[in-house]
Amino acid sequence: MRNSLISLFIFLLFSCSPGYQLKTEDENITRVEYDFYLLEDGFVQFNIDYFIPYSKLIFTKESNGFNSDITLSIDIIEDNKKILYNNSWSDNIHVDYFEETKSKKDYIGHFTFKIEKKQQYLMKIFINDYSNHKYYKYEQNLTINDYQYLSDIELYIKNNEKYFNLDNLENSDLENLDTLWIKYQIIDDDIGDNSLTFKVLNKDINNIAGLVSTIDASKLNSYAIDLYPISIGDISYKNLEINCHYRDIYKSKSIVILDKEEIIFDYTLLSNPMENYILNRQEYIEYIELDSAKKTEYIENYWLKKNNPDLLVEFYKRVRYANTTFKKIGSEGSNSDQGEIYIIYGRPLNIDFEFNENGEFEIWQYHNKRFVFINRFGYYECYQC
Repeated sequence: MRNSLISLFIFLLFSCSPGYQLKTEDENITRVEYDFYLLEDGFVQFNIDYFIPYSKLIFTKESNGFNSDITLSIDIIEDNKKILYNNSWSDNIHVDYFEETKSKKDYIGHFTFKIEKKQQYLMKIFINDYSNHKYYKYEQNLTINDYQYLSDIELYIKNNEKYFNLDNLENSDLENLDTLWIKYQIIDDDIGDNSLTFKVLNKDINNIAGLVSTIDASKLNSYAIDLYPISIGDISYKNLEINCHYRDIYKSKSIVILDKEEIIFDYTLLSNPMENYILNRQEYIEYIELDSAKKTEYIENYWLKKNNPDLLVEFYKRVRYANTTFKKIGSEGSNSDQGEIYIIYGRPLNIDFEFNENGEFEIWQYHNKRFVFINRFGYYECYQC
């Protein structure tokens, strides 16, 4: 009897342990980007960004939106398999709307650590979703290259006292951008009278400098990791290269300023939405008999007659968003029920969710309208429209 109780205790102990409950998933759901900075004490600082698609996470409905709770662990290992650094933390990932839980966008997490300088490390990241019995593992080598005088540069924007790397942002996040923050590090034990120069170049016109800024040697600090602001609000061109020069070292980074970029319209995207939502009866009769080339010409002339380019841009953006966000297998998103409402009325002021015995509902609220959609096999169809 005593042996039986001991055996039962051991079975329960191991069966309740997360390591035994969770089976490693075959797919890699994350990716990692990193930069590093050499420190004066012989250590190196790594800045890590990790990306997890929202669509791969499992969310639970809360009163204020949808949440996913995951636990992450990191091991940094050297060649002899010795663990040089490890850490664990929890991320509560929140989104406001159900559609965001299915988004192709990534959740971006950040962490920083300082470690003794080696040439190469192996980084292992473990992602645990204990409540849903999901467990993922990711591995990547981290390589150190000695900078000569000047680190690589990274471009950031600043929002609510936080800095965001431009490489990780969506195109819409760069609209109306007026200030760039350049992240850099000088590694020089003898700065002397060497200054640091930034040039904003127009890549479309033989890299002619449109803006030059210089930091005097007296304001440079070796091994400091600094952010320097560059105002680009008055720059009229869109295709920029940021060039950083110290001693005989040059580092550069490119960017396209979207609000200065003219949209290239693909009028074929507008064909079905024009037929379904825009044209009146007489216009539809004229349009439907045309071949594809004449239809494109008709759409162009239609919007030229409107003489309202801002309206065309807004319509085009709505169609493009609907195609991306609400697409179904074998059908464009603009043809879906939600795509139709979005194209006609734009983004709702508020989206609510209800769950009852009849199904799962998504409710779009506008100033004087309300649309209810029901989840049918993963796609939302009109329920009360």
